[in-house]
Amino acid sequence: MKDSAQQKTVRDYILEAYRELKADGRSIEGTTIWQHLRYKLNPQQVGEELFRMRDEGLVTWLGPEDELRLEYTIDFASGNTPISIDLVPVIETIEQLTPSLITHLKSHEEDIDKLRWDVFEHLVAEFLASSGFKDVRLVGRSSVTSADIFAAYTIDSIGTKVRYFIEVKRWKNKVGVEIIDQVYGAMLNERSQFGWHAAMIVSLVGFKDFRKYNRVELALKGIELKERDDLLRWLNGYKPNKDGLWLPEPHTDLQMNEATSK
Repeated sequence: MKDSAQQKTVRDYILEAYRELKADGRSIEGTTIWQHLRYKLNPQQVGEELFRMRDEGLVTWLGPEDELRLEYTIDFASGNTPISIDLVPVIETIEQLTPSLITHLKSHEEDIDKLRWDVFEHLVAEFLASSGFKDVRLVGRSSVTSADIFAAYTIDSIGTKVRYFIEVKRWKNKVGVEIIDQVYGAMLNERSQFGWHAAMIVSLVGFKDFRKYNRVELALKGIELKERDDLLRWLNGYKPNKDGLWLPEPHTDLQMNEATSK
């Protein structure tokens, strides 16, 4: 027979922590609950369960833009009891992209600014994979390329594979022309290795005004600029794969023969 503790769900632990803290007369805050559960669960597990509870209608997201608060209505034996738990931060603790996180972002677009940089890069890659790019890789930590994302799609009717060098910037300040020059130079330098056809720069806060190029000239050079409005359009138009994410475990390697093969 299995130990009863092993049969507990994450939700059971969260509710148990709430009851214990309530009985002790302590403040019910997200950080307090996580501290209470730190030897049993990790913040990722707690965050994921909170998102699931939201999807089931048990959680309503409240609070100003710089924080997230969750209000629960839990069915106890004595009836429906409202539970208010302050969770600050929630989004910043999420270490992995999930369908529930994307669902939350659809109704709370401002929280895209709070994502960790690596989760943000995965989000951009997920958008690309969902829109038809067949080969999408997170290569930002690779020593062989300066790109953050390798993305390729195939035009089946003519058997041609189009490869994008993608740079992702989750900066607080707008991206300047020096980054555009760097990306353009890197794309040209690496073209013989990876067959880059074009480059895309995705900036969460947009781009500075610059005189060196206009967007038509950049497009003719093979450089596309995408900013917040584009990201939100991708987000609102996003549809998950039937199994969840289109890119649940992205490849992080990039080799010349794989990048240029059809």
